[in-house]
Amino acid sequence: MINRKNMTRAAARICTAALLLTGCGIGDSATLINVNHGEGKITLGYGNFVARYTQATYDKYYLQYYGNDYWKGKFDEDDDETMEETVKGDVIDTMEEQYVSRAHAKDYDIELSDEENKEIQKAAKQFLEDNSDEIIKEMGATEEYVAEMLTNDTYEELVKEAVREEKNKKLKDKDVVQNSFSYVELDSDSDDENPKTDEELKAAAERIAKADDFEAAVKEEGFEVETDYYTAAGTVDEIVEEEGYDKNVTKVFMNLKKEGEVSEAVGVKGGGDYYVFRLDKLGDDDKTEEVRNDKLDEYYYDKLDKWVDETEWDVNEKQWAKVRFTAVFESSTDEDAEETEESADETTGDTDTTDGEDASTEDSGDEAADDDSASGDEDTAEDTEE
Repeated sequence: MINRKNMTRAAARICTAALLLTGCGIGDSATLINVNHGEGKITLGYGNFVARYTQATYDKYYLQYYGNDYWKGKFDEDDDETMEETVKGDVIDTMEEQYVSRAHAKDYDIELSDEENKEIQKAAKQFLEDNSDEIIKEMGATEEYVAEMLTNDTYEELVKEAVREEKNKKLKDKDVVQNSFSYVELDSDSDDENPKTDEELKAAAERIAKADDFEAAVKEEGFEVETDYYTAAGTVDEIVEEEGYDKNVTKVFMNLKKEGEVSEAVGVKGGGDYYVFRLDKLGDDDKTEEVRNDKLDEYYYDKLDKWVDETEWDVNEKQWAKVRFTAVFESSTDEDAEETEESADETTGDTDTTDGEDASTEDSGDEAADDDSASGDEDTAEDTEE
């Protein structure tokens, strides 16, 4: 049975907002992304809604810290794009990924039931009811677009689960079981004010190796305990490649066979560094699960990238340029944000909790649009022509 919680999780993540500025109109019917030379398409109206909804989720957390013009800035001073351009690029990527995920859902016998579709429609209606006409208009939201976004979110999550399970069935324990260990690295750069000689480092490493309390000895010598893990069934060469340790050093921690066993002091060829290791856990469940999830995610994203690369995408940049973040959305109160977080957590276990109480908004007043906002009437006419 497919996981039903994704649908309501998607519904719960629709954010609350209050409109601060007014933006331009967007023609719904224009083609934003032409898929496989006309085989399919993503409309400008839907793309605009997803972009503005995504913007609102950013505004909810960033606006209070960076002010109304933060979309004109950059995530990093070395970036070539503004935050608006970067996020809009991410939105295009997301819509393309969801398109191919939904197209490949049939490969995994995934199809939403009538009941699930009804729940999505219910959530879409609730979103429209819980937001003001002004917010809905500015965001370009319609019941159709909200339902489509929730449907795409749901298919994406279900396909991801199916692809990961496809890989999980092929994984063997030897591929993922991890042994965890603690270690201390002693090197001359550890203390810039009082650098130690090679002889001093070697002597300290040997004292740690012989001590009854590994961690206490490391602290007493002025160093810190670090942790790591490796694939239990791996060869020395494989672990050297994965972890990056010196080969002689790798042999030492791989030769530890009992939990709690501490190694002898081992130096790196050429001098300068010394290590002491302690085996913490054979078959560490937490680390094993972490590695398993990493491998499943890698498999999924590789397959997703392949699907995207196999598809022809023609983005109408002229139309996409009309989607602007000049109008910003502000959360009503700090309590709204906390309530929305709590609601999202609660809905992960029950698909009937889509009451949308967190989606209410308040109008914070109209202000003039930025000079670069285009006329809604002109855009609509141009959209129709294109």
